[in-house]
Amino acid sequence: MGCSCDLRPRRSTGTGSVGGRSYVRTMPGVVELIDQAVHVPPGPELSALLAQLPWDRVPNARLVEVLQAHSRQLAHAQARLFAGMAEIARAAPVAGLPDDAVVRTREDVEWASHEIAAALTWTPTTADRELDLSLVLVRGLPLVFAALEQGLIDRGKATVIADHLDPGRGELTPTQIRRLCERFVPLAPRLTAGQLSRRLLTAIQAIDPDYHRRRYRRGLRERGVVLHLNRNGTATLVGEGLPPDEAAAAAARLDRLAEAARRAGHPARLGQITADLYLGMVNGSFHGLTEAQILDRLLAHPRPEDTATATAATSDDTAAEDTASEDPASEDTASEDTASEDTADTDEIGGGIGTGDITGDATEATGTGSTSTGSLGIDSADAGSANPISTTPDSAGFGSAGFGSTGVGSGGAVTDGTGPVEARAAGEELAGEEPASEASAAGRAPDPASASPAGESQTNESLTSGRPTGTGPASPTPTGSGPVGIGADRWRGEPIGVRDGIELRIGLASLLGCDQRPGEIPGLGPINAEIARLAVARQRRGAGWQYAIVDTSGYLLLAGPLRRRPRVRPPGAGPPDRVRGGVVELHLTLAELARFAADPDLTGDWAGIIAEIAQQWADRHRLWRELSMNPRTRYARGALARHVQVRDRTCIGPCCDRSSRRSQLDHTRDHAHGGDTVEGNIGPGCWRHHQDKDRGWTLTQPEPGHFVWISPLGRTYRTRGGPVRPDLPEPEPPAEGTDRREDPEAEHG
Repeated sequence: MGCSCDLRPRRSTGTGSVGGRSYVRTMPGVVELIDQAVHVPPGPELSALLAQLPWDRVPNARLVEVLQAHSRQLAHAQARLFAGMAEIARAAPVAGLPDDAVVRTREDVEWASHEIAAALTWTPTTADRELDLSLVLVRGLPLVFAALEQGLIDRGKATVIADHLDPGRGELTPTQIRRLCERFVPLAPRLTAGQLSRRLLTAIQAIDPDYHRRRYRRGLRERGVVLHLNRNGTATLVGEGLPPDEAAAAAARLDRLAEAARRAGHPARLGQITADLYLGMVNGSFHGLTEAQILDRLLAHPRPEDTATATAATSDDTAAEDTASEDPASEDTASEDTASEDTADTDEIGGGIGTGDITGDATEATGTGSTSTGSLGIDSADAGSANPISTTPDSAGFGSAGFGSTGVGSGGAVTDGTGPVEARAAGEELAGEEPASEASAAGRAPDPASASPAGESQTNESLTSGRPTGTGPASPTPTGSGPVGIGADRWRGEPIGVRDGIELRIGLASLLGCDQRPGEIPGLGPINAEIARLAVARQRRGAGWQYAIVDTSGYLLLAGPLRRRPRVRPPGAGPPDRVRGGVVELHLTLAELARFAADPDLTGDWAGIIAEIAQQWADRHRLWRELSMNPRTRYARGALARHVQVRDRTCIGPCCDRSSRRSQLDHTRDHAHGGDTVEGNIGPGCWRHHQDKDRGWTLTQPEPGHFVWISPLGRTYRTRGGPVRPDLPEPEPPAEGTDRREDPEAEHG
């Protein structure tokens, strides 16, 4: 239905005031137009409606609806632009044709992108890129193109899908592409582009594990280092084709050291410090130095630019994020978390190398997945696991585990705020365990029972300087006996050969070889099951391990620590199986737990871990009660912190991907206003969303893990963390003899 002139808004000149602010009353005509625009699909009719709605006459309560209508119309227009470029790609030259002739060629003409570039004043490179994208969407991914044309997804999401599913790359079969489109196009409107990308990557690995494992191996053979000069005169040095677990561990170490330098008074931001550490370790400047000596050198020789930056950035969000790691504060004071300036809303690598996460209120890490090739024997929690790394300062020897700027989780170990969660009953001895006194000599954290819970005064004030660490750089202090804010004993005899642990998540079924579901490195993305198994084997000692039992939809039922570890490393595990910090999370369904517990032949040497998890599930009612046993305590700690972090996965702010372990555990109803510290009143809030309750937003939690935000403009947004075990397509490799894809391991040339 077209728009007639009587639908034009009738503007009123009436005015009024509320709270000293003047406003203009909107006449019914504008409201009627908005009501229509909300329901009309994108196209000429919606375009005409929106053209009659001047922004300065739209009521406050309807602004967001009009914005959404414009977004749908913009997506539609973008789809029509793509369709036009696809037509130009097969348009015959007009020479000798009548002016009204419509003639298309069978093949794309080679001059099409140059025609588009000249017409739209684009560079040839831009025209090539846009034309390629249009052809992928219009011809290769019709479901995606239709969703864009209908305004269901925007250009960004369409581009993400095209990047992953482009038929021209030959990485997926037509059947696999169709299945993935049918699965993800309906989900895309509810996901951010980053969430959509990660889910697609995971599903792609799950749908054909063997092919993508071989593709990974090919990529690893092509690894290298790239150096190029930037337009501003600086240089970029990056590694490509690296093993994801090893790259994440490298990022973890850089981030841990950067946080230590920041706490010790270095004037630069975290991202700048990680860059200096990276360069010094690669160019030989730090060769032969202990980590304490590396920090000494950094503190003694800051770059002149860093001093200027520290002065200029004291009032911006970047400085706020950096100092937040030094001053966790409570949720009621709305302090920020510890992420760097370049990873504001996601866990993806930005200007630094963030390697882990910590909550301002809690001391718990949410372990994350792993697998192992073959049948790994079960041993009692051996050296390094008896005393898991604490997230209190410092689980890895430098401030709280998981501070930093890269966004790649390294994780600290799991503690309950008073000691190791794995602590056994008095007199109980587990075979293969190391005495606690040997922990630090092995490059791991000391018994966390001696540390104050994270989120309290120990992270607010330097242990050695007696001054708050969040009030500005301290005087550079020699770090031979420990930098400012770090206990001296953590620095004596520190073996730099112990690798930093990372955060891993994987299904226990994958560890047993029952499936090939990908694992995950939070903040980085999915990794194939083979790599995840090796990564888990390398974190047998020194990392905290935990389980997560999930329901049929993949959401958390029960989480807890694991005392036992695999006893036998799989072939090819490589480096010693000892790390500094890190978390391994094993998730499984109730059906899998019952199946594994009933079949010792299937679980083999994993039977000890299965029995431990089964025992915890049998005691679930008591464990659930413990989540609410201290409702008036100030901070969420121990089992409650772990449960919330595993349950919610990320910050509970709308569209936020910040890891729950890099967010503060915030009371939905503030503790100061009577809010209890229980699972139904706690949720992770990143440094941005944490403060929204003081900016006009209201937040409720009608049931545990389900959050309702009401914005200052009256809009309601419902959020829930993603499933612990996401739903993935079943493997569907092509039938034997029908695969026309190039073998990714075949040699070229």
